[in-house]
Amino acid sequence: MKVGVIGLGSMGMGAALNLHRKGHEVTGCEPRETARVEFAAAQGRSVASADQLPADLDAVVVFVINAAQTDDVLFGPHGCLSKLNTGAVVLCCSTVSPDQSRNKSIRLDMSTRAKASGQGTPSKSSTGSTPRASASLGQ
Repeated sequence: MKVGVIGLGSMGMGAALNLHRKGHEVTGCEPRETARVEFAAAQGRSVASADQLPADLDAVVVFVINAAQTDDVLFGPHGCLSKLNTGAVVLCCSTVSPDQSRNKSIRLDMSTRAKASGQGTPSKSSTGSTPRASASLGQ
């Protein structure tokens, strides 16, 4: 599976490394060079901006801080929305309210319908800790 992981902090790095170890084609996205270097040391690929993620992603996992940052990395001028395959999964692990999560899901669905004749993009939410992210993703 071709996966973009946006935000290589403690949670995102753990998830990206685990997905990579499980054999997925993972590209991490993080503006901090130190995190990109850390992921590269584990043979991972990384970029500084969401719009630099590779095309045809099957999934994107978002580990940014809040709803505004989530909107930016998905829908902003340097967002990754155009990089998603039709039917791609978007897993938002940011702190957002249920209403904000539903609004993002609707916005993703509308965007993918415009891109490809009616097939929507599932949107999921997740809660947990660094060890849980490292242990659970990629199974």
